Amino acid sequence: LLPVSFLVMIIAVFFNQEIMQVLNPDLPGTKGWVFMWLMAAFPAFSISNIYSTLLTANGNLKLMTRIALIGAVMNIGMNIVLIPRYHALGAPFSPCTTESIIALGFLFFAKKELTLKEDLKWVFSFCYYLLLLTFIGFVITKLPIVWFFQLAIVIFAGIAMIFLLRFLEVKEVRKLLRKS
Repeated sequence: LLPVSFLVMIIAVFFNQEIMQVLNPDLPGTKGWVFMWLMAAFPAFSISNIYSTLLTANGNLKLMTRIALIGAVMNIGMNIVLIPRYHALGAPFSPCTTESIIALGFLFFAKKELTLKEDLKWVFSFCYYLLLLTFIGFVITKLPIVWFFQLAIVIFAGIAMIFLLRFLEVKEVRKLLRKS
């Protein structure tokens, strides 16, 4: 889930204007930035889903609800401040920030409550994937080819790296496809 969310985020970072132009050609160019910042929250949202599920399965609903409530209050407060000042460009900063803080909260308390081990190799592999994918996105967007082909190359590279870095095994995908 996390590598795919990183891929989606990187696509939004490098192709936000083009994607928004395809979705609605009448929108002003700033809407691409709104889309990009909203999608930047996607990895944090994915982390929240994973670790809040662990807290739920462990019976820590009260703790999970408190973290979510803090996030909701923070999100509303940030919207009250940012939207009047920055209009549409202020709106996506709130969920991006809020989701990141909530994700860190869920991660911290899931680790504490469930005594999860730290796996630095796991953390570094995700950081490596994100940095490599960012580099690929940057380089590919400098090539003199149509943006749609650039996007296809970034998607292909991101999916290939998911398998090369062993976030997902080919054998497991085949097993899943046979079952369905």
